[in-house]
Amino acid sequence: MLGHGTHPYPGYAENADRLITFRGPRSDYRGSQVAEWTVGHPPERFCHLVHGVPAPHLDEALRIARRQGAATVWFTDRTDHRGRVEPSPWGTMPGYWDTIVSRIGTGVSE
Repeated sequence: MLGHGTHPYPGYAENADRLITFRGPRSDYRGSQVAEWTVGHPPERFCHLVHGVPAPHLDEALRIARRQGAATVWFTDRTDHRGRVEPSPWGTMPGYWDTIVSRIGTGVSE
């Protein structure tokens, strides 16, 4: 896995099983765009890590991931503090972890 956090040069796809093509806050994710070269690869090759996603906006975030062709996602409601990530939003499970697990168990995606 290569973790650029943005779409890298297309040649990187040859060197990793998975590319992290988005890493950042929901506010940036909503306006993010997919790179054209990614359509030649299966969604399983791409991962998005998005923080600051409130529970009511999980479905919207999932739609963005699908539209951009990312099969692996990690959303959390944890956010940064005054522009800095303190503590890291990735350091703990999201507050809606039980909801995510229950949806996986039932196969409900939306």
